[in-house]
Amino acid sequence: MLPLGTAGVDVLRALMERAITEFPESFADFALPPDAAGFKARWGELLPSFEAARARSEQRAEIARTLYLAAANELRFVDAEGDRTLTGQLLERHEPYPLLRVDLPGPGQLRPHVDYAGRVYAGDELSTLADELERTHMATAAVASALQDLAKRAAKGVSLRGERFVLFGAAAELSPVYTLLEAGADVLWLDRERPPIDHLLEPQLSGSISYVEDGVDLLREPGRVRATVEAFADGAPVHLVMLAFAVGKSMKLALAMNEIARSLPGKLVKALHFLLSPTSVSPIFADDALCAEDRQQGASAVRRALVRTGQLTPGSVESGDDRFSCAVVMQQGAGYQLAEYVAKRLAAEAFQEFGLGLEAGKKPRGVGSVGVFANMAPVANTRSLASPVLEAALLGAPSFDMLIAQPSSARRVAALLLISDVVAPRRTPPSSSRRARLAALFARQFHGGVHAQPYALDGIIRVAALKGLAQRPKLAFELLR
Repeated sequence: MLPLGTAGVDVLRALMERAITEFPESFADFALPPDAAGFKARWGELLPSFEAARARSEQRAEIARTLYLAAANELRFVDAEGDRTLTGQLLERHEPYPLLRVDLPGPGQLRPHVDYAGRVYAGDELSTLADELERTHMATAAVASALQDLAKRAAKGVSLRGERFVLFGAAAELSPVYTLLEAGADVLWLDRERPPIDHLLEPQLSGSISYVEDGVDLLREPGRVRATVEAFADGAPVHLVMLAFAVGKSMKLALAMNEIARSLPGKLVKALHFLLSPTSVSPIFADDALCAEDRQQGASAVRRALVRTGQLTPGSVESGDDRFSCAVVMQQGAGYQLAEYVAKRLAAEAFQEFGLGLEAGKKPRGVGSVGVFANMAPVANTRSLASPVLEAALLGAPSFDMLIAQPSSARRVAALLLISDVVAPRRTPPSSSRRARLAALFARQFHGGVHAQPYALDGIIRVAALKGLAQRPKLAFELLR
């Protein structure tokens, strides 16, 4: 838990204040509102400007490390034995959960395919999908390149036999578990739910899946979860896939997963895999930035009027030659942004540059030893969007050339990108510049068109929701209720 009475918006403000205090030169052109109320009203628009200032700083990774550790060190573990740091609880002696293991008899050769927009792209056709996603600005060139590489491997099949994966939040709607099993991987399923037996009967599944009979709770028994991961690894390095999410607990879950990873013996962690959302602040790559400019110049009279009245605001913040998305959705809350921005994006950057120990002044362990991967999946029509406003926005989103993906499509592409990171990792050599390493780290963005918009996502949602309410009036009654 966080200290009692601490709201996510207060933590976010405290982290920004700390960055300004400890790195004043980096944030010389950035200022926070003088009072808490002002920050609470504007934090969504402040975060992209803060990230732009951080990213152009020569000390950007040092800032990332400082802010991540500041957030993680606030996390406490409280039980009948008292109140202590999460780190302390993790390093206590814990018995691992007993695991049930199911060995699956399939061939262990994944034939990559994706069901997208009513069509199945399989084998060589993945190259066609890759071109389509890049051409329509739904994904970056790095995503297209990964899918094209998998298309070339499709004829022989892709095997992950011998690779071990730990899935925190394995039951998540965008979990890659069944794609990994198609490729013959050994998977540790960690979730409050047990894996559904009917899925495990599918004949194409191979490898093995291990799980705890009654499920696990990352927040209640993180020490036992850590011990279980170590027992599953059995001395061999494993991939840690960070998927756990729950409304109202996203920050604590994200930090807990990271701290479990950091508490493991370094030799056991082969790679960390983060799944990012476009509904946060992210770098925008050149092709998408040019598309946004073209769309702004060709905007309709109605959209120009919405810009004049402030209903639609700029979709990016410039920082030298770089741009960062204004895609924070305030309805998701500051806790969600702390998970996405601090516990995923900043954590991934810090782990890559300084290793899991996050030690200053040492050769980065994360380069060439522990792999760090941070891919982006699009907004998908999952349970997390179950509100009248967001349901209405889903209906109106296509008018902005934005994709609200079906979970099956988002899940499969995200899984294929993860597999690509395993079979054809995109690590840059340690001699590469920090700028090059970080560009590669965040390059695989299946953003669904969010980064090709000239307008901030919060404004788009409001306008799209009005369109959706007009199409489905009963949503308006649900909203009023």
